[in-house]
Amino acid sequence: MNVNRNNSKVFPPRTKLAIKLRSITNELFEEDIVTNVLDDPGFALLFEANSLGICTSYVRPTNDASATTKERIQAFPNVIIEHKFRAAFRSCDIPDTTRMCHAYDPFAAICCAFIVEGETSPILPSITEVVLGHNRVPPPGVTTEDFEEKHGSIDIDPEMLYAREIVDDHLRHLDYILIDGHQTLKAFMTVIHDEGHIVFVLSDKELNILDEENNYLIGSTCGKNSFIPFIVKHVETGNITLVYYLLQMSSNVTGVSVC
Repeated sequence: MNVNRNNSKVFPPRTKLAIKLRSITNELFEEDIVTNVLDDPGFALLFEANSLGICTSYVRPTNDASATTKERIQAFPNVIIEHKFRAAFRSCDIPDTTRMCHAYDPFAAICCAFIVEGETSPILPSITEVVLGHNRVPPPGVTTEDFEEKHGSIDIDPEMLYAREIVDDHLRHLDYILIDGHQTLKAFMTVIHDEGHIVFVLSDKELNILDEENNYLIGSTCGKNSFIPFIVKHVETGNITLVYYLLQMSSNVTGVSVC
């Protein structure tokens, strides 16, 4: 992947979409479809972003930015670069200590690798949770069992109200997208199918051609379904996006579980 730091597109904050996601959250909470969401569901879209987007599935229910009551859902007041990764912050493990959830480690590293210089501050890729709300909530005081199925479902909500908006926005505008997690891939495949976008799945041979012609370093799929590269052409805008799917990016890249 070769994001040109001099000519990379810069996208303004998608404020209208952020407000819409907040409205969707209120609806889903009122209907008891979700019981755990990010406290500001559209926060990730309030930053300028370059032409790379990173899409993950959902945030741990015990992260600091998670909300289990409608009263906590509100616009976060400080949209500054230091809060870019606030969805990953957690302070429930060690007293008086805040750390980043390890599932976000590779995302943070990728963001730092693909910074482009803006007029007043660095422009980073966007990081967006496609499953902004779910109904998995561990009992009070439990911080180590976020991912156990006995605590509820993390499937995308039945109507994919969040995911459709986010996936469509990304495929309309971005040049490159990294997607992590089965639910995220499910969301992309559903939107691509329903909207009739054109898809071309890349083989190892075609990856090598891209490597040679564009000075990329993509490598090989190694014949594994855990890494799937494909190209999507948006049927309405004609935008072409190179998409990489990597199942459990944190585990495959860092060797660390999602704790």
